[in-house]
Amino acid sequence: FSLLFRFGAGSRFTDAFSFSTPAAQFGIGLDFRNIIPIGDHFGFGLRSDITVDFLPKGGAWNLADNLQYFNALNYAEASSIDLKITADVISGPVDFYLGGGVGYSLANPADNTDNAYFNSIHTLADVNIGTVFSSAWFASGVLGIRFYCGDIFSLGAEVHYRYYMPSGEHYGSADLVLGFTF
Repeated sequence: FSLLFRFGAGSRFTDAFSFSTPAAQFGIGLDFRNIIPIGDHFGFGLRSDITVDFLPKGGAWNLADNLQYFNALNYAEASSIDLKITADVISGPVDFYLGGGVGYSLANPADNTDNAYFNSIHTLADVNIGTVFSSAWFASGVLGIRFYCGDIFSLGAEVHYRYYMPSGEHYGSADLVLGFTF
């Protein structure tokens, strides 16, 4: 299996591919590739991701105040976990993969007016954990490529897609991936 660290940016978008304010994204994943091998170069695997999206409160970056980037109170966060089945194509030190699955997401609307971006997606229910969090189910997909540099380290790029069930919102992201295979 591989432990993956993902860094990238994501954004909500419409059917006409009109993108909103980008959110910074960090994720950790477990990739069990080629669990069911079919021949030498193809197989099916399992992938699990935990992702956190950070968006500036109010939905816009204030470029005049550089210190805002280092203050966690200036961000709205949405955390998600998902599980995907992947199809893996293995070609020497390169791995191509495509996967789909389902996930669940929580957003922290402690200040609902400033977090309208996440609230528009997370409309399914409110979960009371000390404060009220918005939540949503989503279908997810991943398309990626990883280059293996030896037996342990890999470097790759991925695109992710989420379709939020209750609101019908689309969310896409692009990530760089650092992988460590054990």
